[in-house]
Amino acid sequence: MPGHPEPQRLTELATEVGGLGRLARAAGDELLDSLVMVGDHGTQRVVDDAVDALVSALRGVDAECAELAYVLGSTGTRGEAGRAPSSAAGRAEDHAREAR
Repeated sequence: MPGHPEPQRLTELATEVGGLGRLARAAGDELLDSLVMVGDHGTQRVVDDAVDALVSALRGVDAECAELAYVLGSTGTRGEAGRAPSSAAGRAEDHAREAR
């Protein structure tokens, strides 16, 4: 399979996509941290359900971005150096380390 004509652009895109995923995860964490108690049980349940759904969606965005960043980075690196980056587990570990 022929390589991308500009593999560096794929690597840069992978970095940007990874950053987007980290922002989505951080937004979900911040939303959970700022969750308040409203007092009324029915209203609280609606608020909790809405926050849970949004946080779940943001975590999904993070996961998809991490996977896409890996694929793009792998393709870009393969085009530059003839090899893929370290394993997916290594990329996930890097991803977790950056979150700290």
